[in-house]
Amino acid sequence: MLKNNILYDFVIFGATGDLATKKLLPTIYMLEKKKKLKKNKKIIAIARTNFNTIQYISKIYENFKKNIKNFKNDIIWNNFKKKIYYCSLDIQNIDNFIQLKNILKFKNQLIIYYFCVMPSLYVFICKGLKKFQFNYHNARIIIEKPIGTSYEDYKNIKNILLKSFKKDQIYRIDHYLGKNSILNILPLRFSNIFFFNNWCSQFIDHIQITISEKIGIENRWNYFDKIGQIKDMLQNHLLHILCLIAIEPPKSLNFLEIKKEKINILKNLQIITDLNSISIGQYTKNIISEKKIKSYLEENNLKKNSFTETFIALKVFINTPRWKNVPFYLRTGKRLSKKCTKIVIFYKNIYNFSHFSNINENFNNCLTIYLQPKSKIFMNFYFKNKENNFFNNLKKNQITFYNEKKIYNNNFLSDYEKLFLEIIHGKKDLFVTSKEIEFSWKWIDPIIQLYTQNYNILEYYPAGSWGPTSSEILLKKDQKQWNNETI
Repeated sequence: MLKNNILYDFVIFGATGDLATKKLLPTIYMLEKKKKLKKNKKIIAIARTNFNTIQYISKIYENFKKNIKNFKNDIIWNNFKKKIYYCSLDIQNIDNFIQLKNILKFKNQLIIYYFCVMPSLYVFICKGLKKFQFNYHNARIIIEKPIGTSYEDYKNIKNILLKSFKKDQIYRIDHYLGKNSILNILPLRFSNIFFFNNWCSQFIDHIQITISEKIGIENRWNYFDKIGQIKDMLQNHLLHILCLIAIEPPKSLNFLEIKKEKINILKNLQIITDLNSISIGQYTKNIISEKKIKSYLEENNLKKNSFTETFIALKVFINTPRWKNVPFYLRTGKRLSKKCTKIVIFYKNIYNFSHFSNINENFNNCLTIYLQPKSKIFMNFYFKNKENNFFNNLKKNQITFYNEKKIYNNNFLSDYEKLFLEIIHGKKDLFVTSKEIEFSWKWIDPIIQLYTQNYNILEYYPAGSWGPTSSEILLKKDQKQWNNETI
């Protein structure tokens, strides 16, 4: 735990990239605005770009105006910008790290290093920090998903990190694990007898998990074309959500016990070897609201051929008694119809509803858990239509269990804000363990191999749609369809 009298500084590698300028620095600023941080910290921004501190602050200021709601050039901003120091440094030249000698002067204070660079560059940062003894015992490093490109690559990265830092100094972040709706999944499941007793194959027909993005790759071609949607979203965000939905009741709600159960789910995911269980796509150009949207191949004006996927949907089974024969349908993609992250749990039709005149054969009670665009948990129930005295005419109603805006009145910590404070205080409950990453890659690797051996399955879909036709067919074969409702 961080003592109240200990100072801390933030050091951001890759400080001119999108992650740093659009996520991390706004997060630190908002924590400052909410008076959650110490006043005398420093923010050291490191990148290769030939900026000075004034130029960098100007870039951040413009970014804040675009990305922070109600941002003002006021005393909060003026105090915040005084803490920023920019250092132009080529991290691939390890001797350059000597420049930090005059910046990181105090070994007794907490240093938080955030690696906002490609994992292939971690080795240079670690060697540079170690060579000049900046890997203090009270230093902490944060690494972002995806960590590696395969199981073997992750093992190599893990070994590189452990040569310079101890296990307890490494924080593997997945910001989804800081979302309030994600944190509510386990209390919802295990603290309410209605859900606790009905969370299994006896009552659940199938489960859908969707992470859809309305945006494209946003000037990240050099990054994304090497990674793709499978590694960028499925290997981490989607699998973490799946694990929390599917885990067995842990011995306690201690996070170590929860992580054991998550690993058990990852171990029991059925390996996908059948092309009929996946749908892979790449978005093409379209006109949306009179605006021309580029295709993926046009994003960087190269128009070269690329088989990098921007969409993946798949049918997954978990080989445990609880989930026997229950399909989990996962999908994630860019340039889709709406921005939405949600889980929809479809309960079985226990009763014969054929005599109800307005209920079709696909009727299901559905529990929906929204993560974005806002957090909300609700369930569909059917009641008698109040305008009709007969029971054979039903009306769908929603019962809302949780609505974040109502509960917190918009004055709550975002996922990144919450996780930053956890790092400062030395808590690792909401972070990913090395074992979780290892087993997720072991399951993902065969999917990547299956695709790389069958590029012909890549299907193109127009920007602004819900993905390729094969995604719809994936469920249609099972007499099901995607839930495309949004809030």
